[in-house]
Amino acid sequence: MLKNLYQKWRTASFTDQIMAIATCFIASATIIYTVFSIIQTNISQNIFIAQRAFITTKKVVIAGASGIKSGVKPIGKPQVIVHYGNSGQTPARKVIADFFYYRIRSREPEEFDFQHIPDSKVISEGALVGPKDDYWFSQDIPPDNLIDIQNKKTLFVYGQISYFDIFNKRHITRFCFKSYRYTLNAVNGTIIDYIFHRCEKHNCDDEYCNN
Repeated sequence: MLKNLYQKWRTASFTDQIMAIATCFIASATIIYTVFSIIQTNISQNIFIAQRAFITTKKVVIAGASGIKSGVKPIGKPQVIVHYGNSGQTPARKVIADFFYYRIRSREPEEFDFQHIPDSKVISEGALVGPKDDYWFSQDIPPDNLIDIQNKKTLFVYGQISYFDIFNKRHITRFCFKSYRYTLNAVNGTIIDYIFHRCEKHNCDDEYCNN
């Protein structure tokens, strides 16, 4: 095969030889440019991922409802508190949280409405969460919902946190926790706390969220 190519090269005109060399050069340059672009893109993506902010939710607790007997409504206004943090290397900007508790059900709903409702935001627009910082936000909850948990029903706490990274790209983190049990003080029978677990669904971020 190489011999045939060599024979064709010797019998080709000077113009054809120049064209062949130019074609090989252009093809080689195109391959090198393509490979370089892929490498450069991967490097840029890795830098972006390594440097961007990343908001994650950590746990949910009930405040103002401990130390009372089971079946007794809390005095005052109990609160649901969602703990979250920025595990990224740079600040999260314009942080807004939409936070809801769902009507009591025995099974986890297939869908939740995660649309932003301006009146429901519990973090002001423009809030900034620094890298590796932990924060929390809270919302009052009707005492009857806690009585429902004591009656072996389930309370769903869910929502969405939206924010921008330093590259001016918007991100979302959706969360869902559920509680259907609590712990009691073995001595006096009062409630110590309500136990929350992550839902099997509805915990996601960015493109991994369905809508």
